[in-house]
Amino acid sequence: MEDPLDLRDLVELKKQGNRLPSGAWRRLVHGVVEGRADERQVAALLMAACLRGMDEEEAFHLTMAMVESGKRLDLSSLPTPRLDKHSTGGIGDAVTLVLVPWLAACGATVVKLSGASLGFTGGTLDKLRAIPGFRTDLGAEELLRVARKVGAVIAAQGPDLVPADKRLYALRDLTSTLESPALIASSVMSKKIAAGADVIALDVKVGMGAFMPDLAAARELALLMVDIGRRAGKRVLALVSSMDQPLAGRVGYALEVEEALEVLRGELRGRLFHHCLELGAELLAAGGLCSGPGEARDLMLRQLEGGYALEVMARMIEAQGGDPRVVEEPGLLGRASEEAIVLCPQDGYLQSFDGRRFGWLVRRLAGYGAGGRPLNLAAGALMRVSLGDRVERDQVLCILRGEKPEEEVGEALSCFRVGEEPVPPPPLVLERIT
Repeated sequence: MEDPLDLRDLVELKKQGNRLPSGAWRRLVHGVVEGRADERQVAALLMAACLRGMDEEEAFHLTMAMVESGKRLDLSSLPTPRLDKHSTGGIGDAVTLVLVPWLAACGATVVKLSGASLGFTGGTLDKLRAIPGFRTDLGAEELLRVARKVGAVIAAQGPDLVPADKRLYALRDLTSTLESPALIASSVMSKKIAAGADVIALDVKVGMGAFMPDLAAARELALLMVDIGRRAGKRVLALVSSMDQPLAGRVGYALEVEEALEVLRGELRGRLFHHCLELGAELLAAGGLCSGPGEARDLMLRQLEGGYALEVMARMIEAQGGDPRVVEEPGLLGRASEEAIVLCPQDGYLQSFDGRRFGWLVRRLAGYGAGGRPLNLAAGALMRVSLGDRVERDQVLCILRGEKPEEEVGEALSCFRVGEEPVPPPPLVLERIT
């Protein structure tokens, strides 16, 4: 075994607020991947970086060191444009399920590597597990084969892609250094760069149902990620979008798949539909398939209304081992046997919604299995009101489904704040960074 790596000099430099050179970040990453770095020193360095900050140069060098810690996906054999998107997470965020097949139907190639549930948000891989037989554990060759055949694939990140991120993320979780903008940006962008797409859209969520608490923090993160991507030679754009309420009208694993399929069938045009249309139009324009977002929106609507986006979804599901009948028979996703209704206690207006607490509630309804994965994928909530709505006493606010939902009615009710003064509904997109 090689000699242990001593990082005390880097800890001291960062503790004093100094910039670490590119070689220092490579040294850290290589030490972590090779198992030579003392986790106590790594944790100390992460804490110093979180408290003293990192500039754009440091964030870029850490990102590229993490990319170089493993393999990259080579998408050069796939048709262009090769597009990708990433969301920083929020409740009812079913965008990937809608947008990936929709973009492919417009002529793009979309290879999307996703994750499982993180904290109070639902992970795309857990949602796809609700589709009977659907496989996300694809090797690189199979992933490319599906992408070449269908134009779209959604799969798990393999162990050879950015292995440093998994180890550093676990330490960040243990040491409460998750909120550092530079560490978040490096984690996200290392995976996006290694995934091989030419054009990347970042959906940075802000609000009570997101990880970013305020607009300033979300803007800082978006600008940093765009800067890293451009330094790495990628075309990158970002939307800062509202997550003060669930994006989908259903929150939960199978429930969000069900809503995504309704959007792809052209039956539902709510917040999820409009957000996917905006984000997708920006991506198609950036990828050169359309002259601008307006032309791209027209193309997307034609492909949706012609049934082509739904057809791509069915083909992708079948290519990844799932039952394609689910696109027309949502009952195949299953349904929770128990439900409870949450009623409004007074007349007024829905002024705010605590999405973070509600997200944890949905996780409890689903139950916890091995590794914290949800057990009951049919669990969740059907939202019946939106921010700004006029509501009345005993009106249904939401319907809970899952394990002992009646026990969560009080907690669910406390997430809704009803007052006498009307409030405007929040816009979907707050800022564009292109």
